[in-house]
Amino acid sequence: MMRGLRIYTPARDVSPRGGGSAFISRREDGPFYCWHDGAGPGRWYVSRVPREALPRLVPLSSADLPSSLRARLREHYGGDGSYFSLSRP
Repeated sequence: MMRGLRIYTPARDVSPRGGGSAFISRREDGPFYCWHDGAGPGRWYVSRVPREALPRLVPLSSADLPSSLRARLREHYGGDGSYFSLSRP
């Protein structure tokens, strides 16, 4: 299980660099990671993001995520991905 994993998206008025989709993840009090969709379906690139560099964020549920990203989150954090909490950064 991925307890304490929170997922966000940039607010509507904030566009990710280079276009495409972007999601932010954080587990418990750990670092923030930004996930960008890559070239081709199901390809996700991840980078660590300092808190001060984060845009305004909107919390999401796992149902709002593409299934390919849910799979990558399971790989990244470990666990079955069945628990996503919704809280603000």
